[in-house]
Amino acid sequence: MSTVFQVPDKSVLIPISTVFQAQFNNPTIGAYDFTNTPANTGVIALVTKPNFVYFVDRFSIGGNITEQQFLESITTFPQLKVYRRFQQSNIYRNLIPVTNYIDNGELSNFFISNLNNDQLLFNFSGVLRQLPSMVGLVTARIQVSMNIWEIDDQYFGASHRDVFDISIGQRNRR
Repeated sequence: MSTVFQVPDKSVLIPISTVFQAQFNNPTIGAYDFTNTPANTGVIALVTKPNFVYFVDRFSIGGNITEQQFLESITTFPQLKVYRRFQQSNIYRNLIPVTNYIDNGELSNFFISNLNNDQLLFNFSGVLRQLPSMVGLVTARIQVSMNIWEIDDQYFGASHRDVFDISIGQRNRR
């Protein structure tokens, strides 16, 4: 089942793709540690514009190891944090658990930008142990891709202007 949203005709689709990496044995012996790799924290996914509504539509997650290897090697559960730099707020209530590889999954959510040059950031955490089938793999990579609609429509924006936190099924007014 999927949710259907109609975005205004003048909306712009912004595809985003980010690769997170962890080196074997660095810093955790015998593992690929995404959590303690500084390059996986505060990754700029998008610079937002003030008074625009953004709609996160679809996402995909994959990697340079098979999905079976990924699932079998989980030591610390992988999670994705999606948040805004200056407003210091997550765009989802919780971290997104990465339970498996996903192709064109639904992760629908709206957020509005009120500040100049605010940024949408990603943090990726989790630890994968090295399996025998992964011997020789120096770097584990996880790729996260999202489709985000940038909506510049006065009517659409006005309906979201006084909404503090927008997500599916929730409308909290200030």
